[in-house]
Amino acid sequence: MAPVQSGHGLEALGVSWWRSEGESVKVLVSDVPYRRELEPLPDGVELVAEPEPDVEFVLLGPELAQDLPGLFARLPRVRVVQSTQAGVEWLLPAVPDGVVVCSASGAHDVPVSEWVVAVLLAMRRRLPEFLQR
Repeated sequence: MAPVQSGHGLEALGVSWWRSEGESVKVLVSDVPYRRELEPLPDGVELVAEPEPDVEFVLLGPELAQDLPGLFARLPRVRVVQSTQAGVEWLLPAVPDGVVVCSASGAHDVPVSEWVVAVLLAMRRRLPEFLQR
């Protein structure tokens, strides 16, 4: 079973942890709006939208998770899978041996906490009643 690490994305993992300086790494990321959130990219990181045999890092969102066995069959050099979800139990059986799986656990802690505080303040100040008038 693949090891699971907590962390968030390319910067937190430090894509250079398995690379020598000057070498590059291909990262598979679906061509979706959140893809722009990964910029600016570290030196030596190339994003691709389609599976290629030399991809080593996968940012696995729902778009790529439709056919996991087929996906991993097309990625013989994959070394790291970063899930966009906190739970990765569903993913572990499909991941090849030796591939590190990272969850998105904690990625939304601060925004959700801020939203809860804002809603509590709004309720305390009776803002819903004000909006209905």
